[in-house]
Amino acid sequence: MVKILFADMFMNVSLARMPYQFKQLGVKTYGLGFPDRLIMQCDSYAGKYEIPGSPRDLRFSQIVKGVSRAVQECQPDFLLTIDETLIRGLLQLRENIRTTDKPLSDNVRRILNLLDRSLVEKPQMYQRHTSLSLAKEAGFPIPNHFVASSEEELLEIAGGLTGDHFIKISFAAGGTGVIHIPADQPKDQLLANIKKSGYYITNIQNALIQAKSEGEELTVSFAAWKGKLLGYTVVRPLQKLFKNGPSSVIQNLYRPQLEAPLVKLVKSLNLSGFGGLDIFETDEQGLPEVIEVNLRATHTVPSSRMLGNDLVKLFYQGLTDERKLPDTVAHIQNDTSIALFPDAIMSDPTSDYLKTLPLDIAWEDEAINRFLFRQIYKMQRKAADRMKDAIQ
Repeated sequence: MVKILFADMFMNVSLARMPYQFKQLGVKTYGLGFPDRLIMQCDSYAGKYEIPGSPRDLRFSQIVKGVSRAVQECQPDFLLTIDETLIRGLLQLRENIRTTDKPLSDNVRRILNLLDRSLVEKPQMYQRHTSLSLAKEAGFPIPNHFVASSEEELLEIAGGLTGDHFIKISFAAGGTGVIHIPADQPKDQLLANIKKSGYYITNIQNALIQAKSEGEELTVSFAAWKGKLLGYTVVRPLQKLFKNGPSSVIQNLYRPQLEAPLVKLVKSLNLSGFGGLDIFETDEQGLPEVIEVNLRATHTVPSSRMLGNDLVKLFYQGLTDERKLPDTVAHIQNDTSIALFPDAIMSDPTSDYLKTLPLDIAWEDEAINRFLFRQIYKMQRKAADRMKDAIQ
């Protein structure tokens, strides 16, 4: 039986929904994270492994200890995460193993093999500007952009910009590392906004400064195995959880013209797993402008089954028996719209979307749902208390 280790140090809802879907397909699933995190609340696991310590004082050694114990005990065939901070740690762990002069123990060799299967071969591909250049080579248009590896370099570049731009910090996800630069923004305000985001700029965690794109924002999600594109979805966000954040209500779109450049992009990455693109479209028949390439599962991958193009199942087929993979790339034509749980409720519990659209929720995954409903209740209580205090 195939075994997958799901790892997360934060509260990524979309990843926490995937163990149940894989278990339904016959996969033996395991969890790795801090004990109070959403990924560890799932009851679909054959085993759970804690990352020691606290996320408030995160150290590289905590990641190493957690991964080492999990691999030692469950010996997974693949590791899935959408946690950008964890991905950065896993890349560092793999590089340390690759460059050591010491003989490798059996477990260290297992860790290296797991990371080689689960991550893209070249770590620089996880830098936003590098993956964006690959999208361009595959045939996608991309916006004008610059790269900064320090605050000083960023300020120098920002001083010469005209018009609106966006800063996107590598290894930041969910819109948290996206900072708008209005044309007239003072430099000291720019640095204050970066500090407020909780990220910093280095050679590894550099910043992509990108011109504002025109058109309609869409999201592409895809599944791949050993550089072969298996299938993809394109969705329009009808509602978002917060500005620059993940979608809470989506509509499926049919864009067959994206297949050829996606095939080239996935092949150049030799990707196994999931990935996605953030795009801006001005012509439904043409190629959109790609503003970001994600080498991990996107927020909408667990929803692909309800959209009619099950990316989770496609990846499972590659992982278990690649000989049976179809020759054609799966991309389904329909205009299905769905509300995502819990995002649609958290975004606007009175929304008409919740009254008229199907809710994408796995009712059978009771442990995850109980945890999420408790979190929603706490949020609503806090909001009510703030309103009460303001009135008084």
